[in-house]
Amino acid sequence: MIPVERSGEARLHGVAPMRKPWPFIAPRRDSLQIGSPDHLQVPISRPIQRRFLRALGHYLHAVWPILIIILAWQLAAGFLIAWIERWSLGDGVYFTFVTGLTIGYGDLVPHQPLSRFLAILIGLFGTTLTGLTAALAVRALQTATADST
Repeated sequence: MIPVERSGEARLHGVAPMRKPWPFIAPRRDSLQIGSPDHLQVPISRPIQRRFLRALGHYLHAVWPILIIILAWQLAAGFLIAWIERWSLGDGVYFTFVTGLTIGYGDLVPHQPLSRFLAILIGLFGTTLTGLTAALAVRALQTATADST
């Protein structure tokens, strides 16, 4: 079939050429989202950093008793595992944080059933602590950036 020009478009075999569904519009510098390819090009201003740190301090102040209780429980479990397994206290604390942060090097392995159970609890509470800390940081970042608009 011969291409026929209709209303400014060339048609071949009765099919219009593909067009982009929307025109490219460059994003405004203040509308960049974290994670977009251009977000690293926008410098973070000092006032946003200050608002972030102030909001993080505010949210930490609100939940510090929970954070302290989880940390204290993890340290107590680490001391108990060190006593049960006959490790040094330093090894017990090291094992607690390596397990609680779900790193798990495997250089210290509990062999007693009670210490294995405590290791599972340390992992669960460590995941909770990490998630809570990340949630606080995200909420503080949301607060800092919402105030700037």
